Amino acid sequence: MMADQILFVSCSTSIRQMPPMSFGQMAAKINADMSMGSTRYWMIDGHTCTSICDNGTSNDWLSWHRAAAIKSKLIAAGVPANHLKIRGFASNWIVVNPSTHPDNRRVEIYAADDAGYPLSLEQSDNMMMCPKPSDCPF
Repeated sequence: MMADQILFVSCSTSIRQMPPMSFGQMAAKINADMSMGSTRYWMIDGHTCTSICDNGTSNDWLSWHRAAAIKSKLIAAGVPANHLKIRGFASNWIVVNPSTHPDNRRVEIYAADDAGYPLSLEQSDNMMMCPKPSDCPF
């Protein structure tokens, strides 16, 4: 598993593998960061691999709903909904080859500015591997 990414079952919003940090721990970190005023939003970006789902689910729909599922879990763990933003990128940001690799079915969570751009990895405490494709080391 890549660093602190939440990975999903193929063609599903069911979680396949969690990072070492639980939703409760993520919520505590996000809330602490918000209380210090250093971050206004946390982005939750959903991604898919390039596989086509037999059930007719589109990768656009699936990536957005994966992010929404994680947002719901963080809200249930105590993060105010207005501090979380979600986006779905389908299979546009592949981080592992081949493009059908299970690690591409993921959600990335990071501290962001008002426009949704990542703040420094230090500010987001490395809760995700790559805030944008150009930052990925591979």
